[in-house]
Amino acid sequence: MAARLPVEVVLVGARRGTFDELGATVLPWRQDSEVNDLNRFDVGIMPVPDRPFERGKCGYKILQYMACARAVIASPVGVNAQIIEHGVNGLLASSDRDWEEALSRLGSDPQARVSLGLAGRRTVVEGYSTAVVIPRLVRLLEEVAAG
Repeated sequence: MAARLPVEVVLVGARRGTFDELGATVLPWRQDSEVNDLNRFDVGIMPVPDRPFERGKCGYKILQYMACARAVIASPVGVNAQIIEHGVNGLLASSDRDWEEALSRLGSDPQARVSLGLAGRRTVVEGYSTAVVIPRLVRLLEEVAAG
C-alpha cells in the first residue's frame, strides 16, 4: 500500500519493535490522549484471525473508531460482523485481497472515508451510547428483580 499511496501506520498501545517492518509510529496508550490519538487516523483497522479467542472479543476498538467518526475496516470475526454493515458503516475484509481492496478504496477516496465514518458514528450513537444502553440495562435489571 505504501508504494501506491501515502500511508502512515500508527499503532496505539503496541509494544515497540512489534511492527518495525512497517515503519509504524508507536504511541503509548494513555487515557487522557486516546481520543486525540484516534482522531489523527483516517481509517481505523481491526484485523484479527478467526480463532476462538478472537471470536470472543467485543468489538470495542471498532466502536471507538466509529465514535470518532473514523472509517473502519475489520475482519468479520465474532461481533465485528454484527457491528459493521459492510459498505454502509464500515468495511469487512477476510482475505489479503479484501484488505488490499478496502485499504486502497479508503486510501484513495476521501468521501468514502467521510461517509463511512459518519455512518459509523450514527451506529454508535443509536445502538451503543450510554443514552441507549443504560435504559436497556435498567429494564433488564427490573425484569430480573421482578422474576
